Amino acid sequence: FLQLEAKNMGIFLADLWESDGEDAALERTVKEAVAGALSFNGQRCTAIKAIFVPRTHADDFVRRFVREVRKLESGLPWQ
Repeated sequence: FLQLEAKNMGIFLADLWESDGEDAALERTVKEAVAGALSFNGQRCTAIKAIFVPRTHADDFVRRFVREVRKLESGLPWQ
């Protein structure tokens, strides 16, 4: 079942990861997904609202995504 209701989906395909080595490419993909979803506090109209990854990479992607999100600092930018 594929849910396509969200706008601004991030769809990441495993075939594209193979070119640089899977681990390095997955790490870069996760960082781009975090930036695409959460830059400007996710308030941009172009922010990623849903992320699709191959099932074979989902657990690793989520683990790395959560790790990157936990690195973000919250609060007012001038503080």
